[in-house]
Amino acid sequence: MLRDHLIKRLFSLVLTLSVSLNAFAQVKFEFQNGSTTANWPFQPLGAEMAFGPALPSGGLYAWTWEIKTNGFWPGTSPSFGVAAVPLQSTDRHILGYAPGEWGYLGSSGNKVYNSTPTPWGGPVSAIGDKIRIVMDRQTGNIYFYVKRTTDAIFTLAGGGAAYTISAPGAGKDIRPVVAIYSYRGCSVEFTEGEDYGSTSFSSHDFTQLTLPPAGPNTWNGSSWTHGTPPGNSDDVIIQSGSNFPGSFSAANLQLESGADLTINQGETVTITGDITGIVSPLQGLLNNFALTGNSSNWASGAAGTFSVTTSNGLNFDGSNDYVSVPDGATLDFSSGFTLEAWFKADALSHHASLVSKFANNKREFSLLLRSDGSIEYSITFNGSSEQYFTGNTTLSAGNWYHVALTYDGSSMQAYINGNTDGSKNVSGNIYNGSSNLYIGARSEGSMTRFFDGTMDEVRVWNTARSQTDIQNNMDNELTGNETGLVAYYNFNQGTAGGNNTGITNLNSAKIGTYDPNIISGSGTLVFDNSGQTLNLNDISLNMEGVVEVTSGTTLQTNNSLTLTASSASSYGQIIGDGTVLGNVTSQAWMDVSSARYHYLGVPFTDATLEEFNEGQTMVAANSSQGTVWQWNANTASWEAPSSLSDVATNGKGYAMYAGTNTYGTFLMNGNGVSELDGTVANGDIAVTLDYNNGQSSSVGFTGGTTQADTEGWNFLANPYPSQYDWNGQSLFGGIYNALYVSKGGSYASYVSGVGTNGGTQYLAPFQGFWVQTTNAVPGNFIFEQDQRVTAPSTSLMKTSTVDGIWLTVSDSSSSDELFIGFDHQATLGFDARLDARKLLNKNDIPNLYTSGNGEAFSITRVAPNTQTSFPLKLDNVADGRQLSLTLNTDQLLSYNTVVLEDKMLSVLHDLKASDYSFIQNEAYGPNRFVLHFSSPSIGVEEVASAQHWYAYATEDGIEVRLGELKNASIKVYDLSGRIIHYLEHQEGVARIPTNQTRQLYVVKVTSSFASGTQKIIR
Repeated sequence: MLRDHLIKRLFSLVLTLSVSLNAFAQVKFEFQNGSTTANWPFQPLGAEMAFGPALPSGGLYAWTWEIKTNGFWPGTSPSFGVAAVPLQSTDRHILGYAPGEWGYLGSSGNKVYNSTPTPWGGPVSAIGDKIRIVMDRQTGNIYFYVKRTTDAIFTLAGGGAAYTISAPGAGKDIRPVVAIYSYRGCSVEFTEGEDYGSTSFSSHDFTQLTLPPAGPNTWNGSSWTHGTPPGNSDDVIIQSGSNFPGSFSAANLQLESGADLTINQGETVTITGDITGIVSPLQGLLNNFALTGNSSNWASGAAGTFSVTTSNGLNFDGSNDYVSVPDGATLDFSSGFTLEAWFKADALSHHASLVSKFANNKREFSLLLRSDGSIEYSITFNGSSEQYFTGNTTLSAGNWYHVALTYDGSSMQAYINGNTDGSKNVSGNIYNGSSNLYIGARSEGSMTRFFDGTMDEVRVWNTARSQTDIQNNMDNELTGNETGLVAYYNFNQGTAGGNNTGITNLNSAKIGTYDPNIISGSGTLVFDNSGQTLNLNDISLNMEGVVEVTSGTTLQTNNSLTLTASSASSYGQIIGDGTVLGNVTSQAWMDVSSARYHYLGVPFTDATLEEFNEGQTMVAANSSQGTVWQWNANTASWEAPSSLSDVATNGKGYAMYAGTNTYGTFLMNGNGVSELDGTVANGDIAVTLDYNNGQSSSVGFTGGTTQADTEGWNFLANPYPSQYDWNGQSLFGGIYNALYVSKGGSYASYVSGVGTNGGTQYLAPFQGFWVQTTNAVPGNFIFEQDQRVTAPSTSLMKTSTVDGIWLTVSDSSSSDELFIGFDHQATLGFDARLDARKLLNKNDIPNLYTSGNGEAFSITRVAPNTQTSFPLKLDNVADGRQLSLTLNTDQLLSYNTVVLEDKMLSVLHDLKASDYSFIQNEAYGPNRFVLHFSSPSIGVEEVASAQHWYAYATEDGIEVRLGELKNASIKVYDLSGRIIHYLEHQEGVARIPTNQTRQLYVVKVTSSFASGTQKIIR
C-alpha cells in the first residue's frame, strides 16, 4: 500500500522495458533526418522483412548491409541489399558478402538470394560503405559496425521517403577501427577491412562465440538448466530442497524458499554479487478476514494531518480474528528492535492487542490499544515482568494511525504518526522466548484481546530505528530488502471488501515459518568483486568451510553468517583481505565430558565473556567460586574479570571452567558449541605484553625453576575467525619462537617445524596459547592479518625438514611426548629459535622431558656430534603404574643407533628395534632413563659409546656415568683449555662440582677399554 503524506503526488512514469525478442518485428532501427523517423524493418525499400517466429527463439543473428551508389547524390535510386542469417546453437557462423556481391531477403521467407534483382532500378557502379549489424536476440542489444570508404552523407531513398546515415563530420568515421562484440564472457572482434563470409555463405566460424542460454542458470536439484555450471557473470537460482551442485561461479545467487545449498570440502563457489533468499510464505491462522480498500479509496487522518490511500489492509472482526506467526530465530532480539504498524480501529470497546510476542511467561513485546484510546507499550527482560508505559496521545476510532516502538538496550521510545508518544529508560536484553508473533490478538493462556478494525504495513526490525527513519518511511511501502527488516506484512493479497476465508498464505510476507534458505558445507565460498559491497539477504549462511572475501571487496553479512563447528578440528573460517561488515556468529566446539578449564579467546572485537555461557553457571569472582579468569602477565597470576559483561580483549586468552562436577554444571551441559556474535577485525591487531620474572610468584606450570624457565609468560589467543600460521610470525626482541597450547591437562608445544603432543604451526579460531619473553619492557605483540590461513588442521610436525626423534611415554589412558633434534645452528644451551620449554601436565598425565642445569625442555636441539647422551626426567606418575616408551626415528639423519638406558635396572635397550615397557618406581625418582645416540652418519668428532660412558649437567655440576669402565681418568676443561678438574681411578658415577656461572665445559674420559670427549653446558 502506498500512502502519500499530506498531499497526493503526481507521478510521471518512465518505463525501461527488457523485451525477449520472439520476432524481429519487435526490433526498431531508427534513422533520423531532421524530425523524420522511420522504423526498420520497413517496406519502402522493397525487401520483405518477414522474419517472424519462423526463426529460432534464441541465438545471435547478423546482417550485412551493403550500400552501393553510383558515386553521386541525388540521382538514380540506390540499390540496396540485406542478408540475415541465424546463428544456431550448433552453428556459430557469421555470414556476409564479399565486395561486389550482394543479395537480400526475399518474399519467400528466410531464403538468401545471391542474384541481382533490381526492384528499384538503376545501375550499380561503385561500392560504398559496408554496415555490419549484429543483434543478440536474447537481450535485444543491437551493434553497428561501419566500414567507410568516403566521408559523404548517404541517403537511403525509397517509397517516397528519404532517410540518412550521416558521418559526424568530414574526415571522421562512424565505425570503430576495431569493433568488439562481447556477451556473457564471449567476444568476437571485427577488424577494419575484413570481410566475414563468402559467396557460398559458408565459413567464417567464430567458435569461441558459443553462447549459453540467456536468463538465470538454475540448479534444479540434479543439473543446471543451461547444461553447464554457471560463470561469474551469470545469475544463479538454487531451487528448493537439498542441493549439492559442486563448484560454480555466479554474479547474483538466489535461493528459492526452502533451498539448502551445501558446498562440500574441496568445492569452491565464487560470488561477485549478492546472495538473496526467497522466504517461505507466512502460514497464518486467518478466520473470516475481509481485505478492505483499493487504490482509489482515500481516508483522512486525525485532525486532517495526513491523507492516505488505503489500498488493501487486513480487517479483524474483534471476536476471533488474528494472525499467528510461528516463532523463529528472526524474531528473537537482544538489545535492539523496532515494531511498526498502521491501524484503524472500528471500535474502542476493550483493550485490544495490535502486535505482540506475548504468552504466559513467554512475553517479549506488545503494542496494546487501550479502551481509552491510548497505546500501552511493553517489553520484558525475563519473560514475565513487563517494562511498560502508556502513551500520551488519545486516538479515535475510525481514523488511521501509524504506531512505532523502538528499544536500543537502554531506552524505549514510542511514536504516533512519527511524533513522540512517550519514552522510558530501562536497561537489559529483551527476553528470548518461544512465543508466536500475534497480529490482532495475543495469548494469555488462550487467545484474547481481539482487535476490531483494519491493520496494514506491519514491520519488525532487528535494529532501533531513529525518529527520522520512521518519519521518512512510514508513508511508503517497503521493498522488503531493507537492512534490518526481519518481518514485513503489507496485506495486499486477496479481494478488497471480500470475505477471504481461503487465505492461509500471505505471499507478500517477508518472514518465513522456518529457516528457509541455508547455504552450508565444508567447502569454500568466495566473494570477489573489488570496489563493491556484496550482501547476504534473507538467507542463513552456515559454513563449516571457508568464506573468502577478496581484496577490495566488502561483504555485508546483515547478521546472517554463522561459522559453524562440529568438533575441535572442524570449524568455519573467514579469510581474505576484504572487509566484513555486520555481525558474524562463530561457534567454539568444546568437549565437556570431563569438567575442566578450557583456554580460549574471542575472534571478534566486541564479544563479551558471558556469550560463552550456554545457559549454565558462569561466575566472575576472585575466589574459589570463580569460573572465568584472565592472566595478568605483570603479576604472573590469574585474576577474575570485573564482570561477565566485560568485552573480551581481542588477542588475549581466558581460562573458563566448563562441564559438570559435584557443585553443578558450568558453561554448557554436554559436548557442543558456544556461540559468540561480534564484528570481525580487519587488519593487524596489536596486543600489549607484560613482564614478570616469575621467581616470587606462583608460576607453577613450568618444568624448570630457574628464572629462564619462569620469566615473561603471556597468555594470548588467535584474534581472527580463521586459522593463524605461526610460521613467519614477526617476533620482536626478547620473544621466544615457541608457542604452547593447553590440551586439557597436557600441553602441546611447537617451534620451528617441530611439535610435540600434536602441536603444529596452526592456531585454530578461539585458540589460547602461551608465549615467553625475556624483555622487561616487551611492548606489543602484533597479530598479522597476512598470517591467516585455511590450512588443514592436521599436524605437519612430522613432515617438516628436521633431524631428530620423538619419544613418547604412554599407558592406556594418557601420554606425553618430547623431541630431541640436531641442528648445525643449535648450541648446547636453550636456543630461542629452536627449543621449547616444558610446561607441566596435570591430572595424572605423565611428564617426560629433558633436563639440564635446572631447565626443562619439551623440544631440545643441539649441533650434531656435540651432545650424544640426554638424561630424561619422568614424573607425575603413580608408583606401580605400567608404561611404555616408544621411539619415532622417521626423520633422524645424524645417527643410526638410539639406545635407552634404564639406570635402575642397568638395562640398555635398542629403542629402534622395539618399545620399552616398565613399571614406575617412585622410590628411584625421576632420573631413571638416559637416551644415547651413536654411529653418526656425518662428522669426525669422537663420540662416547653408549655402552661405555656419558656425561651430563646437573643442578650441582657435572655427572659422569662410567658404565663398565674401570680405573678411568676424568679431565674437565674450560673454554680456554685449562684443566679445572682431574680425577683418577674412577668407576661407577663421578660427580664434579662447578661454579654457578653458565659456561661450556669439555669432559675427557680415558681408560684402557675406551676413551672419548663430550661437551657440556653448565
